[in-house]
Amino acid sequence: MKQLKYLRYMLLVAMMMASVSLTAQTNGSGQKVQTESMKKSRKTKVLTHADSLKLIQKQQKAIAKQMKKEAKANAKAAKHPLTEKDKVYLFGVGQNFNDSSLYMTEVNEISFVRLEKRTKFLPSRVDYSLQFEEYLEGTLGLKDETVSVFFSEKKKKASKWFYKMKKRYLDLGTTDMHIVDMEKFQFKKPE
Repeated sequence: MKQLKYLRYMLLVAMMMASVSLTAQTNGSGQKVQTESMKKSRKTKVLTHADSLKLIQKQQKAIAKQMKKEAKANAKAAKHPLTEKDKVYLFGVGQNFNDSSLYMTEVNEISFVRLEKRTKFLPSRVDYSLQFEEYLEGTLGLKDETVSVFFSEKKKKASKWFYKMKKRYLDLGTTDMHIVDMEKFQFKKPE
């Protein structure tokens, strides 16, 4: 979507440049007068009308290609809708680096969520971090917490990360660890 906005912006810039290059200042006798901007533009290539049309056509093709790609992705997603079998397991960790306390959620299961196919990242993972951060700030009154979310498609792998991280912080002995129960906080799928 960002690429589409960028291409539209570039199309607008090309059209503006084409209109500037086609208009020339003239004096009362019909002779062209060079303005300061025209003198500066000698150093750069001035787009002719034909060049600007080619640029516009190229950008229109790129926009059409991007729209076709997005439509194809949407059609593919419609063929394979999310089901209850599509689950992700995640837990959050919140820590203030100026403090010795650490807050961890238990491993949560979220249905109807699928990791991105190419990158294996959790969609809207920032929203999950914000949910836990808002809980820490709103409910517990903690400020300046740095929150991370760890996720996996397999419950066993997510649990392994959870216990590994818990053991690491307990072995340090410098942190005051708090495990947030599922009754107190659960991640919710963002809309």
